[in-house]
Amino acid sequence: MMFLIFMIAGVLGAILWGIAMQVARWRRKPWRFFLSHHKSSTGAAARLLKIHLQKRSSLFTTFLDTDNLRDLTELFHFVKDSETVLVLASPAILARKWCIGEIVTAKQHDIQTVLLKWPTFQYPTETFRKNLTFAIPGVEALTAHGISLDDVSLAMKWLGSLDVVPFPDLLDADSLIRICDNVTGTVSSVKDRRNSGKELPVQANCLLLADPADQEAVATCYILDEMLVSLLKGELLPLMLRHGEPIPEQVDAHWKVLLICTSGCLKSSDLAAWLVDLYEPSPVILPIIADPNFLVPTEPYMDACDVEASINDYEREVYVKMIGIVFQEIATVFAPQSHSSTQEDLELRVKQIAFRVQAKGTTEWRMRVSSMHSVPSSTCHSRHSMESAVNVLVKDVMVKEDFISF
Repeated sequence: MMFLIFMIAGVLGAILWGIAMQVARWRRKPWRFFLSHHKSSTGAAARLLKIHLQKRSSLFTTFLDTDNLRDLTELFHFVKDSETVLVLASPAILARKWCIGEIVTAKQHDIQTVLLKWPTFQYPTETFRKNLTFAIPGVEALTAHGISLDDVSLAMKWLGSLDVVPFPDLLDADSLIRICDNVTGTVSSVKDRRNSGKELPVQANCLLLADPADQEAVATCYILDEMLVSLLKGELLPLMLRHGEPIPEQVDAHWKVLLICTSGCLKSSDLAAWLVDLYEPSPVILPIIADPNFLVPTEPYMDACDVEASINDYEREVYVKMIGIVFQEIATVFAPQSHSSTQEDLELRVKQIAFRVQAKGTTEWRMRVSSMHSVPSSTCHSRHSMESAVNVLVKDVMVKEDFISF
């Protein structure tokens, strides 16, 4: 009798548990996180955040407009269908009417909202709230979606009461892990720490170089790293250098280097130091254009190489030579913050980059570098003679218009 009672109770319990789980699934919103962001200033950071949130768990479904939005009139419905709105609070977000509409919708529907606060972000002031039509271009268009200026003003005041997760001034793997820990309530795994200071040692064979002061460039590096490793499954093991880190001693001519090109990156003292140090091992360096505002340098490169920190004459000479060598290569575009950069588009571009990395031999590259090495140093004692030597050796460099048409 006791056995039958326990068996019946177990069956009933299982049935009730199944019903409860089904009800919970029905009530669960389709999106665990909604990323509200200003695309041109934080688009790569948003893409990177989505990658890492979804790596934590399949339950952390993450809405990113580039991937999931097909009709702008449905944007605010996606906000309502999300459990948590993550506002990537860069200074530019307050000037974007659609981002403001997302924040207002989250407030009106009591959706949990977390502010990922940039160091330079300033909360809206009373003056800002009284001059919304001036502060937020086109904000009147939100009235067509049932959002009044009073609603916007209240939402701007509401921002000051939200939970805040600080976004670092210099993005790195450790800070990204902390952000994901905070917003998900989970703890990172060893796999998540592969590129952090806690990473397990790996035999890297590829360098990723970006301006450490440019968050979008660094985020692009991490995205490229994640996607290349996933695609090549161990054939390529990238290593990303951070601010102040030197070129590893084990780097030789067999390594590959991906140079992330963003606006003003060639004036970075870190990038200048890295390229100068790569002059002797001479690995293959492929330029990756990650910013539509990047201007491909043209001869004689002196203005483009006017780095922020002072460098000696020899280092400047080497840096100019390296720029001439690098930009003889056809650049590949990989811009996660672009409006057209869907997940499928980025995967296609990563395949193109992987093909070029695997197919690019060192013989041609070393011949090109050797021609640079053969220039007598006496020809580079003055700015005029140095520019002349570089002009002769890199006369086939592609100008900006050629890159654009390509």
